[in-house]
Amino acid sequence: MSKITETIEYVYRNCPIPGGGYVTGFLYHPKEKDLLYLRTDIGGVYRFDPAGQCWISLVEHVKTTAIDETFPSAIAVDPADPEILYIACGMGDGKDGLLCISHDRGESFTYETIPAETEPFTTAPDFLLGDANDDGVIDLLDVVSIRRYIVGGWDVKLNELAADFNQDGIIDLKDVVLIRRYIVGDKSYQI
Repeated sequence: MSKITETIEYVYRNCPIPGGGYVTGFLYHPKEKDLLYLRTDIGGVYRFDPAGQCWISLVEHVKTTAIDETFPSAIAVDPADPEILYIACGMGDGKDGLLCISHDRGESFTYETIPAETEPFTTAPDFLLGDANDDGVIDLLDVVSIRRYIVGGWDVKLNELAADFNQDGIIDLKDVVLIRRYIVGDKSYQI
């Protein structure tokens, strides 16, 4: 265990959420220092601005006639590309959900329909796809955990959603191979 040798001053303050509601999740990009997103139950999604030490709303463009984006159910990033942000949202009012896709860290979005209702007031867990052992990093320990899980006989704590790297509903050697390729930076694989 390392010993703390330095004190860093920090002032805790309330985070202004103009839309109201509660903070239901934070999401750091696994490779981009200081890239942090915040999800609220009914106030949209925010990106932290480390230079200004403030939160930037990513829903300022939303009009009162179409407020689905202010009800995020889940947020995700592409571990290989810090520019990409995904937000699943909707009001849970019987309509299809909305997938907001950004290629510029939330400055602008394209939209796809999610053919299912999304629930806004959720604290659904965020996880890092490929991080099978839930330690916050995709590395060879995840590969070992999945191999032990497949072979059986070991008491393995495994995040099955994160371990299913190709999202085919089966945890198998295909996931092991894809995660190994991801770790070494091989971008030629298809999920």
